[in-house]
Amino acid sequence: MGIDASAAGLPAALSVNDSDGDSVRVRLLTRIARLLSLAESQNVHEAESAMQEAQRLLLKYNLEVPTQATTTHGFRQLGEPRGRIDEHLRLIAVVLGRFFFVETIWVSSFDVHSGRRGSVLEVMGRLENLEMSAYVYDFLLHSGEQLWLQHKRQHRIAQNRERRTFLSGVMLGFADRLAQQQRGQQQQGLVWVADAALHTYLRQRHPNIRRVYSQGQPRSETRAAGKQAGQALILHKPIHGGSTKGPPKLLGGR
Repeated sequence: MGIDASAAGLPAALSVNDSDGDSVRVRLLTRIARLLSLAESQNVHEAESAMQEAQRLLLKYNLEVPTQATTTHGFRQLGEPRGRIDEHLRLIAVVLGRFFFVETIWVSSFDVHSGRRGSVLEVMGRLENLEMSAYVYDFLLHSGEQLWLQHKRQHRIAQNRERRTFLSGVMLGFADRLAQQQRGQQQQGLVWVADAALHTYLRQRHPNIRRVYSQGQPRSETRAAGKQAGQALILHKPIHGGSTKGPPKLLGGR
């Protein structure tokens, strides 16, 4: 059934300092949080270097973890259940799965507040990667909306008719930026190979998976503007006050 055979007491995600593994996790996330704070610098080169170092540190950590005796996988659901999954949300899931060492899947859920069913994004992976993914999810949602408001002001747009198109462009642009970083890391010999144990965990938790294809937003000037904004986006320090479900996050949230 995919249940952790070693489960006892509080879940590991809620008891942060009770083992050597948790201490390593806390140190990693603390270092990444400090780098993300530096990434808010007004100096563009310093900010970009801090973001790249945070990603390199996370990659290096994940390359070293499989050599350890035990690996703990878990899951977390991000955001609220939605009746409609917009393209920019699907693209965020792609970004998380491609660059932040987690598996992603949209699962059925129920919103007790509205009494309606919908879908919610679930991420699976090591606890420190879940922490990072939850932060990136909130960061991209918040940053995308802020960039859209800025775009509206600059072009004196009164309506939100092209909002989804712009947001999709932002996520595509940010993915391009991370892909460029990834190529640089590969040139340094840091190459990530998929975690077979994590894929097994995914199949145990969700044995019946189906792929759903949907039509994306139109390729327009608005989408191109969003992509350009996303390519300039730098992952930086946490923005407080979040919507992501789960235990308190060491990296903060939106």
